[in-house]
Amino acid sequence: MAVLLQLCVPAFAQMDWENTEALDAMPIDEVVRAVRSDLSSADEAYLSAARNALAKVRSAQRDELFAEACMGLIRAHYRRSEGTAALQVAEDCAAVPSTRVGISGFVRLRTTVATLLMLEGETDQALGDLRTILDEDLSEVDPEVVRGIQANYASALKLSGDTLMSLSVLSDTLREAIEFGEPLEQVRLGNNLVVMLEELQLFQDAASWIERLQPAIERVPDAFPSQSLRLHDIQLHGILEDRKAAIERFRSYIQAMPKESPVMVGSAYEYLADALFEEREYSQAAAASRAAIALLESSPIERADANLSLARASIALGDFDTAELAIARARETGVQQGESLEAMNALVLRLGLARKGERDLLATLDDMLDRQRSRERVREQQHTRYFDAKLEAAAQATRVEEMEQQQALLQAQAATSAAKAESARQSRNLTYVSATSVVLLFGLLAYLWSQRRFEREFRSRQEALTAELEGEVEVQSQALAKRAHTEALGQLTGNVAHDFNNLLQVMSIANERLATEQLGEASRRLLQGSNEALSSARGIVRRLLAYARQQELDERALGFDSFLEDTRPLLEAALGKSVVLDVVNQVPKEIGISVDKAQLTSALINLLKNSVEAMSGQGSVRMSFASLYFEADDSGPAWDLADGDYVEVQVSDDGHGMSDDQVRRSIEPFFSTRSPSSGTGLGLSSVYGFVRQSGGDVRIASVPGQGTTVALRFPSVNIGMTESLGAAKSSTSLTDKRALVVEDNEVLGEALVSMLEYMDIVPVWVHSGERAIATLSTTEQAFDFVVSDVRMPGDHDGFSLAAWIERNRVDMPVLLISGFSEVDRTSRPLLKKPFTEAELRAALTGLFERPK
Repeated sequence: MAVLLQLCVPAFAQMDWENTEALDAMPIDEVVRAVRSDLSSADEAYLSAARNALAKVRSAQRDELFAEACMGLIRAHYRRSEGTAALQVAEDCAAVPSTRVGISGFVRLRTTVATLLMLEGETDQALGDLRTILDEDLSEVDPEVVRGIQANYASALKLSGDTLMSLSVLSDTLREAIEFGEPLEQVRLGNNLVVMLEELQLFQDAASWIERLQPAIERVPDAFPSQSLRLHDIQLHGILEDRKAAIERFRSYIQAMPKESPVMVGSAYEYLADALFEEREYSQAAAASRAAIALLESSPIERADANLSLARASIALGDFDTAELAIARARETGVQQGESLEAMNALVLRLGLARKGERDLLATLDDMLDRQRSRERVREQQHTRYFDAKLEAAAQATRVEEMEQQQALLQAQAATSAAKAESARQSRNLTYVSATSVVLLFGLLAYLWSQRRFEREFRSRQEALTAELEGEVEVQSQALAKRAHTEALGQLTGNVAHDFNNLLQVMSIANERLATEQLGEASRRLLQGSNEALSSARGIVRRLLAYARQQELDERALGFDSFLEDTRPLLEAALGKSVVLDVVNQVPKEIGISVDKAQLTSALINLLKNSVEAMSGQGSVRMSFASLYFEADDSGPAWDLADGDYVEVQVSDDGHGMSDDQVRRSIEPFFSTRSPSSGTGLGLSSVYGFVRQSGGDVRIASVPGQGTTVALRFPSVNIGMTESLGAAKSSTSLTDKRALVVEDNEVLGEALVSMLEYMDIVPVWVHSGERAIATLSTTEQAFDFVVSDVRMPGDHDGFSLAAWIERNRVDMPVLLISGFSEVDRTSRPLLKKPFTEAELRAALTGLFERPK
């Protein structure tokens, strides 16, 4: 916790506290330093050593060591969860006159009392005491001690609910420490700031601070906060970049750390458990949590969090008794404040629902918590940006005021100097006294007039700067809200497309069966119409998935000379005979993009058809291709792209254009400026989804009555030679093979069983991944392969089931089916819904011909 700044120890140490003879032989200052440096001990021997150290300091009247000895005994009690005893020691020590322990030691002890009050829940009193200390004259106090008070004041502000002010105070304190303090102080403050940023889910900011603190970490690598920052660095790498790589880094860290550092190794195991849980490796997560609990025996706060991690993993494994015991042990530590208490309450609720088998309620709880965390993260980010902008505005205003006042003072000094010189030259002639007075009077009037002018200019510049910053904050907030709206629409669209694919799959299977029956002419015409409608529906679903960025792409390196040569006839055909296509290609031959050629062609045809509609079928459309280097700045439209090389494709027309509101809504699914009979409104939305999935971005510029320009940007690549290999004809027979079908949708499950039976395959159908595992584990029936849906309720979806089969039934092939595009998550065979019997047969044949 950040509030423990004054109780933190500087480095690792390990002593045999039961060897009283050795301790008695040590100098007093070394004993005090050893007590303060021990990170892991919390037994009676350690507590006795801390008491004896303070008693010896009192007996020897070593006032310079008094504050340190008090801090050692306070921390010993705190680590034993004896908060009341720790507070009593702190109050007794703070009662010693400041003349004995020095002003810095006296202030440290008073600060420690306030900190312990905070930990005991007396936040308001602690906040008032810390504010009183900071309002005093601290000019004779060690600057490091003052920064420690400010850091604890920041923690009290956070606990009182003023998070943004807390973040500002702690950030300013750390900046001052980086400029003036020692490395140990820098990493200690930095560790507290990183913890606070992670709690606010400002992960990128936390990673930036750790990078800035690297020089200090390297200078004191064995210090506790340095090691803590290294663990945070690995954790942030897993959150922002690659969780699996972070898991391996945690394991390497654990192997490299000495056994004499149990708290740091235990903390590393706790971080590892969290990462493994996110990867759904629940058994390994539980094992890591147990290792953390064993190592954190002397650390009640960390041990409580480790028990909660064990409870969470045990619930996921269905081991409810272990989960209940872990929660009880976490509650026994007495650490029931803040996030730990919230996590404990959430786990108690989750455990109760899991015991009753309320999976729908569990899913609803998870969804509710995810949305709550997302809203809190967005709100904190918006508030933080606005707060930072306000602080910067105030800082700039202060700098302007200081500059104007300095300039006015210099002018006044110049006027005064001139007046004094004139007075000295004329002092011998009394007849010029009146003239000298006039000069002084005019100098004073000039100074007053200049000061008023500067004040007016300063106020004007301050108001303009504030208005500009508030406008920028509003623009950024609107952009963030728009992006969140677009992402939410994409998620909703993907879910709708998945449900449609399930329905279309059932219709496809039914139509194929009907086609084999003896039907009359009228029935065949109806079946043909049904197949045509089914084909159109599949096209609409593909466009929906394109917008949701969940379509499967066949990305290959593409050069624009060959692309235009192949596709220009198609592009011109999309325009009709009355519209001219003007193409300008300025991209070098060696530069291209990595995209799905068919999707790019479809996207350009969509844009051209929109242009034809906007120009009422008459005129010309301009299409240009150019390479550029993009670097984010404050000018022009805000592209959501990283700095780098791109190729920009523009399609421009002179049509009727769109309003600003129409431009903002143009990429929403089913929004269209056309008549209801002219299209579905999925053209621009599918273009947007395809470009974003390809790593690019889209911007639309339009003026009513003047036309529209749509710009697509793709990351550029160097074009290389590619080869394609034809697939050998298969001779594998599927007749009489036994299949385990895993599908939670009742109607679709029955349809799949019917399709497989028609293919002379013997299917057995189960409704969940859990049931499939039980069947494969206990049944005496032999199966040749498994066909499983990907998205299913419960602890085991298709991916989890396939992973279990790979571990336990090595030779069992698995075919995954899904209405989503899951290619980003798996290299396993996957068939997208809706599919035909021929496509299913080809996919199953490929299972048995796939290299082992």
